[in-house]
Amino acid sequence: MRYCVSLLMLASLAFGQTSSSLKSAIPGLDGVPVDGPTFQTSKSATGSARIEYSTSINGQLAPRESIEEKVIREDANGKVVERYVRRFDATGNPGPVEKTVIEERKSGSTTVTTSTVYRGDLNGNLTPAERSVAQAVEQGKTIQTNVVIERSGFDGQMTPVERIAQTTVQNSKESQQQTTTRMRRDANGNFYEAVREVRETMSPKDGPVVENRAQYVDGALAEQTVARTVKQPNGSRTTVIDVYATQQPGVSADVGGRLALKEQQQIVREVGAGGKTATETVISRKPNVSDPGRLGPAQVLSRTTCAGTGCRD
Repeated sequence: MRYCVSLLMLASLAFGQTSSSLKSAIPGLDGVPVDGPTFQTSKSATGSARIEYSTSINGQLAPRESIEEKVIREDANGKVVERYVRRFDATGNPGPVEKTVIEERKSGSTTVTTSTVYRGDLNGNLTPAERSVAQAVEQGKTIQTNVVIERSGFDGQMTPVERIAQTTVQNSKESQQQTTTRMRRDANGNFYEAVREVRETMSPKDGPVVENRAQYVDGALAEQTVARTVKQPNGSRTTVIDVYATQQPGVSADVGGRLALKEQQQIVREVGAGGKTATETVISRKPNVSDPGRLGPAQVLSRTTCAGTGCRD
């Protein structure tokens, strides 16, 4: 399969600012690659910007979504960031803006982060739509984070809809374990454990980074992924992800609830000389329907090419 992707270069930037342009290609129905979205990004100490372009119904490259972040204040007591998201229609015309104000306050070992989302209407009026308050308390090698997510109802009042409890334990310089529990409201307004995720990361000094993630739904193990990442000094890296689940597409679920390999993904990121170009390829292999114990042929899901000073990130 041959991919031809063009590299878009951004104009020169101020000192300390990085920028990059990403062009993606995905296989079409006939196997011939077609253009995917194009992204232009820039980042500096005072903010960042990202614009996504795609081919419009008129056959022209048009913006689809823009995200801009500005650091309003940053000091020893915390940080305030404003994020603006604007989405465009099929012909590239802008829609109402969405504004998020993220305020971080630090006091000793406690950090409280409040994020408020304001959604705009066609007249440009902004109304609070969602708010989350996260409190993180650090005690030794453990960080306990509790998050409450609220959304605006028909009466305009904020109502809690989800709670998240996360415990992160830094066992050593090379080992970390993180448990995240999401509580959601049922039809009666009571909170229940919807999803629990346990993530273990091993980052040895000389060896691959291994991340084991297990996801539990309604208290039962539903999916598990094992990711192994090998990094190179120039920023290149290869990640192999094995995804296990109790049910695979086209295959009957195991009556005992045992996990079976659902998919294997390989993400290869190659960085060019000087770190100003990079190519990331995502490859997938899935079990054969007739022989679930064996993986089928590799399929390229996407290939993204980056050009600019931010490609090494």
